[in-house]
Amino acid sequence: MFLLPVLAVLHVALHSASMQTPIPTLKKAPAPETVLAKVNGVEIRAKDIEDLLWEVRGEDILNDVMFYRVAKMEADKMGIVVTNVEVEQEVARQKDLIKAGLAPGQTLEDALAQAGQTGSRLYLAAKASLYFTKLAMLDFDPKAFVRVSTIVVHPRSENAADIAATIQVVQKAYDRLKAGEPWERLVDELVVDQEGKQRRGLLGWRELSAFPEEAKSQVIKLPKGAITQPVQTKNGIQIFRIEAKGDGATKEELEQMRVELTELLKFQETQKIKKNLKIEKLYPAKKAGG
Repeated sequence: MFLLPVLAVLHVALHSASMQTPIPTLKKAPAPETVLAKVNGVEIRAKDIEDLLWEVRGEDILNDVMFYRVAKMEADKMGIVVTNVEVEQEVARQKDLIKAGLAPGQTLEDALAQAGQTGSRLYLAAKASLYFTKLAMLDFDPKAFVRVSTIVVHPRSENAADIAATIQVVQKAYDRLKAGEPWERLVDELVVDQEGKQRRGLLGWRELSAFPEEAKSQVIKLPKGAITQPVQTKNGIQIFRIEAKGDGATKEELEQMRVELTELLKFQETQKIKKNLKIEKLYPAKKAGG
């Protein structure tokens, strides 16, 4: 029962002459004079409820369409194409993620309805996301990334004596690692953050430009499996271990990099596009004097 209003609003938003967004699962809204129901013989037509539908998800769906429109326009400039098969695979992936988080007894349909989602909206969002992913990957340079783990120790204060004492602690840890002690043992001993401890200090793929210069100069030169000397960063005193390097990465490592970095790269791409984007949002209308 909730589906019809949402689809009707979506139909109105998408079927402008300039939008031309093909969605295989999109159902057409009824024509304005279509009789939807009768109450004691009195007809209720589609036009009688159309204005009410905008209060349901009208603004949310407008935002969906705007997001898609931006993605499509930028992709068209670069000759990027997203196929229906790719979108269907992405929708299936999104549904699997939703299923994994369902409460006991909750169905996928229940979760989608509670979120105001429909197959059409999922399709639209998936296609926009794929456009942005492909845009982000155009300038993607694996050589600019390295996969690292870290041992970080935080000084008790910004006092010079505390920082010096922490440097000594981390230097001793570095010497023990160089002497052959297992990385995991030092992580358990020195890392306070529980998530960091559980991940054995793994940070994942990071852009080289994000490292402080002292760390970056070491990371660039060191081979896979090597560790940096202790460096002071905004997080504390750190040792980095090189898990993989984009320059010379294996096929499996490149795929791992792509999976880990997709969301970050998409975000960076949207921020870049946003700088030169002109959006005039006219709905909902601003109140006079607002």
